[in-house]
Amino acid sequence: MVSRKKGNITEEQLARVLAEHRKTGQRLGKAAVKLGYIQEEDLLKALSAQLSLPYVRISPSMVSKEVVRLIPQKVARRFDLIPLRKEGSDKLVLVMADPLNDRACREVELITGLKVKVVISTEGEIHKCLDHVYGPGRPDEEKSADGFHKKIGEFLLEGGFINQEQLQVALEHQRANGSRLGDTLVELGVISEENWMQALGMQLGIPYVHLANYGLHPEVVKTIPEELARHYCLIPIAKQLNVLVTAMADPQDELAREVIAGKTGYLIRPVISSTGAIEAALNEIYGHTRREFPKIFTPTKRIGEYLLEGGFITSHQLKMALERQQQSAGEVPSAEEFAEEYFKKLKSVMDAIPKEKIERMGSILLDAYREDRHIFIMGNGGSASNASHFACDLSKTYVAGCGHRLRAMSLTENLPLFTAWSNDTHYFFGFAEQLRNLMNSGDVVIGISGSGNSQNVLNGIAYANSVGGKTIGFIGFSGGKLKDLAQEYLIVPSDNMQRVEDLHLILAHLISTYLRRRIEALKPNSSDRGVSSGPGEGEA
Repeated sequence: MVSRKKGNITEEQLARVLAEHRKTGQRLGKAAVKLGYIQEEDLLKALSAQLSLPYVRISPSMVSKEVVRLIPQKVARRFDLIPLRKEGSDKLVLVMADPLNDRACREVELITGLKVKVVISTEGEIHKCLDHVYGPGRPDEEKSADGFHKKIGEFLLEGGFINQEQLQVALEHQRANGSRLGDTLVELGVISEENWMQALGMQLGIPYVHLANYGLHPEVVKTIPEELARHYCLIPIAKQLNVLVTAMADPQDELAREVIAGKTGYLIRPVISSTGAIEAALNEIYGHTRREFPKIFTPTKRIGEYLLEGGFITSHQLKMALERQQQSAGEVPSAEEFAEEYFKKLKSVMDAIPKEKIERMGSILLDAYREDRHIFIMGNGGSASNASHFACDLSKTYVAGCGHRLRAMSLTENLPLFTAWSNDTHYFFGFAEQLRNLMNSGDVVIGISGSGNSQNVLNGIAYANSVGGKTIGFIGFSGGKLKDLAQEYLIVPSDNMQRVEDLHLILAHLISTYLRRRIEALKPNSSDRGVSSGPGEGEA
């Protein structure tokens, strides 16, 4: 980390700290440490003075393995803390890198049954001590939330619980506030809590239990202490030898299962129930009162005041920071910041696209040109726009001296016919019925669908397959049903619909331009070209 003298944070550096704070939600001091403007130790000393908590330098020789193991490793590493020693019979000295984390303190008190006395040290020193006790490295991380959300999102789509637009909105909300996908869907009113839990249980292969219809035995319920049951929102419903069947609102919370197993000595077999049902059941057994946790400490001043008194920042810089901090909750990034982040994400997805797929699709379209076949393209919404654009570019892909032109059309263009079939049969058949009139065996049909689950596109591809057509899918997310139906497909590996549609259009331009090059190469004298071969030249 870069060493900084006191009072040496410039206006430019402060602006960067504020930008980091808005981007990550980190406290201002921690953002300054991350950017290298102050030392972590200096920040923690300021916190120590603010909170009247001791700052200590710890080393492996100071910790007792027996005391450290009072807390599961996952808890210690997740919250960057380590027990140092016991004081008397009811107090635990806890070293923390973030003493403002009340949740971590409550977690430790619940697990150990001891009152917590906090002291402060750096993350680096805490990690060294944990590595000394448990060995280097971290325990296996929990499965990626994004990956799970993609799977459960697809499951909800296929089951008819939600539509693609609702899933997209929920995923954007989830990224913004860090909540679980199901909680976000329930909060937005898209799905009921009970339906969410049922869908989650079906996806995970874990039974869903209606607690209101389940005869709970107080002795079984009290196997898990009330405070832990309420904290993790779970309730034991049955004992089977060394297994405790436990209804959980979040059956994926491996940390909760590990803590409960350690406290009870039982293996935890989860079943699913809703938060409301679990809380109602706990209230029925214990009553409505629950233990309130007192604050571990009460700050006497703001951290900014201590940074000011310590000479790390000026009064003007503190005033600016506080003004921007008050605005940041509802503030959006500048257009420049937003654009930079958008393009960065777009490029990362673009780099992950399998380029060999482009060659195969180009070859299918070149064969269609050679054999004078028709190319039909279809999609909905933004994908309908891309279908029309792609058909326009392909139809205009012509090289002088090479004979005929490509025969490409978008099935979204004949709106009266599309709406007639949709109205008289079903929206699902708007493309397939058009193909019955127009398509011959050997023609190419391209389906564009961000989710890969647009039923009218799937029906169109299925019909094309049935009459000997060649089918291509342009897809996003994880491919949906279209990847299994289309003979050739390309997935844009993103769960953001805007980036998927952006790259579908880029791919349409790329393939159209590449195809022109391939057609030019068919000329008897390929050096005598009727149009320029530069990418993008001559396009609509």
